[in-house]
Amino acid sequence: MSDSLGATYHDDPRVTVAEENLDQVLKWISSNHSYDDSEQPGHNGSGYVNEETGPGTFLLYLTEDAIDEYVTPMDANGFEGSDPMYLDEQPHTQLYEPFLETCEQDGAIIVSGNGRINTVNAYLEPPEKTKDEADVTLGMGAKHISAARMSVLDEVLFSKALSSSTGDITTFVDGKTQELIERDDFIGDWRDTENE
Repeated sequence: MSDSLGATYHDDPRVTVAEENLDQVLKWISSNHSYDDSEQPGHNGSGYVNEETGPGTFLLYLTEDAIDEYVTPMDANGFEGSDPMYLDEQPHTQLYEPFLETCEQDGAIIVSGNGRINTVNAYLEPPEKTKDEADVTLGMGAKHISAARMSVLDEVLFSKALSSSTGDITTFVDGKTQELIERDDFIGDWRDTENE
């Protein structure tokens, strides 16, 4: 990772606030829509064990540069045609529904370097050059692989993946895992008890 990119990521207060908001939204989705081990349904009626136990998605936080050549918007985009929304100006509660919809559509979320949410529900195709540079391990799912590979690009400050099988949140920087937030460590703080 270059010095300038590292300084922007670690020291820029706007990026810090944006990342905190993103983590809060992903924690809420994981806590309220993912199964823990005792709740897993086990079989889907055909004898096949379904490994996906909750919603999953991944997101990119960009520099000021665009990555349009790697993005194909999908049918539903919760922010298309709406007033611009910025992560540091809106409470994270405003993001729950469009982010959850993205999880259901199996798309990705793209946020620009100034904190503006550009796209919700995009299909991303990492460039071939990122294949050998990302630290991809056996057992990673498609979202985590895409998040790791996209984080290699200079245009991407960091990426995050919400696991549909565990509810854990992984942050990738420069193709490598920077942080793993396990669902067991936050579920009690983010469970929506009003809906139980």
